[in-house]
Amino acid sequence: MNLPRTPDLSIYQLALDNLASNRPLLVNHATLTSLVGSLIDVLIEAKIPATLWVKLLPSGGWQAELKRYLQLLDISQRIYLCSCSGNKLVEENVLIEQITDLKGKSCIFPVTLAAGNQLKQECFLIVLSEQFSSLIVACSLPQSNSTLATAKVE
Repeated sequence: MNLPRTPDLSIYQLALDNLASNRPLLVNHATLTSLVGSLIDVLIEAKIPATLWVKLLPSGGWQAELKRYLQLLDISQRIYLCSCSGNKLVEENVLIEQITDLKGKSCIFPVTLAAGNQLKQECFLIVLSEQFSSLIVACSLPQSNSTLATAKVE
């Protein structure tokens, strides 16, 4: 995989460039949330300890899915919750507070991305574990707020 030389990194474009087909899958928010939920279900059912890198949709059920995974008290998890500078989401702060209360310590680490970064237009879930790794990444299409282009790599 060749990383771009510009500081304006796009996880979506990197994934698309490395797929056999460069045609994105067009989905709506509900379908994307369902994909994320299915991946979290696999982690929960198999009790897979994993590190997650997440940039949430501004509105969606990702927070509930992450909370379900983090409620597994007997496995080690670490979540890096990404957001763009100047774009503090209340949902992210609430999620961090809820999980801190649940476990007594936080396993969520906020990561602030540079303002103006291409990642500001993207949402993603990266799962890294010994058993498997997976990426779900989407970006909003310019002509529609309800349609997302998704690239999924496993």
